[in-house]
Amino acid sequence: MLAACLSERRPPWLLSARHASRAEDRAGIDIVLETDVGRLYLQVKSSTRGMLGFLEKKRRRPRIAVVVVRRDDRDDVVLRRVAASVGAVRQLYRDGVR
Repeated sequence: MLAACLSERRPPWLLSARHASRAEDRAGIDIVLETDVGRLYLQVKSSTRGMLGFLEKKRRRPRIAVVVVRRDDRDDVVLRRVAASVGAVRQLYRDGVR
């Protein structure tokens, strides 16, 4: 997962990525992303059901994007999903909505 976020093929607005600290993990964050709009967070789930459950519990966390990644997903597929999910959250900040 982290390798996909650090890939040379990542979008230019995705500046860096790292695993979450223990405190961040307890807050529902798996990956911390530095972007052109500041720090955004990523929660990784292995199923759509898990994603929906997370979104229901953490809906007040606007800077956390959620992505479903399966064990056999290739890095290019993971990166495409991350870019779409984080890109949507990023756009809210670019538009001044959040």
